[in-house]
Amino acid sequence: MPTLSPSIRAQVGVALADRLASITTANGYQYTVKSVFQDKMPMGLDLEEKDLPAILIIDEGGIPEHIQQVVHWARSYRLQIVDGEVPDTKLAELMRAIGKAVFANHPTADLTSEFRFHERVYQVEFGPDETDLFMIEANRIATMQLVVHYRTKPFDL
Repeated sequence: MPTLSPSIRAQVGVALADRLASITTANGYQYTVKSVFQDKMPMGLDLEEKDLPAILIIDEGGIPEHIQQVVHWARSYRLQIVDGEVPDTKLAELMRAIGKAVFANHPTADLTSEFRFHERVYQVEFGPDETDLFMIEANRIATMQLVVHYRTKPFDL
């Protein structure tokens, strides 16, 4: 039986997780994201201090548009940024670092055309974001949405 390769949807999700995992002080960012969860995710309460700050990538589904046997997907990802007892300024800086990593692939954002973290991705957009002020188990949570547009064949979703 032939080995199946991961779907384009799975590949895009893994590529996004890899890009977010590059947010480290060693790469020039102000903070280091210690954990990125894309498939198997703990509940926010289950995260330990050694895991923080963490980003949980939640696939919220996609909207397909079929054009001449090519499917154009607009897939929404909700990013949950979880940290310990930190001020809003740190959450805002982490959200800024995510923007730089996704759109520029660099902490200085010298290039703004580096959003193609996968060969099929042709556009990335920000959706709504919010800072969560709930102090549950001393973890602070902010959320932001990315809408990733990519192309695939109907049989290679």
